Amino acid sequence: MENKIRALRSEMGLSQEELARRCGVSRQTINAIENNKYDPTLTLAFHLAGVLGTTVDELFLGPGKNPAEIGGDPFTKWVPAVKLVLEKTFSGTDGRRGK
Repeated sequence: MENKIRALRSEMGLSQEELARRCGVSRQTINAIENNKYDPTLTLAFHLAGVLGTTVDELFLGPGKNPAEIGGDPFTKWVPAVKLVLEKTFSGTDGRRGK
């Protein structure tokens, strides 16, 4: 999934290491996402967008693009993921083992 993470990170003067630290992931994860080798979870996508001062749509789709333009009904595609994030948020777990 193409994204604007590298460009926005560079504009903000952030290293991959610093962005990773702020998002709670490894530098290798940021590198893989920037190089389109890994699609982030919805939770991580929201963290990245927040740190980089943009929205998930803008970060991964580009300015002014409609999610429907990339195929499928965006509502039905995102509802299960958003539901899972909300359940984890309000159940007090972040989904990691041992927490």
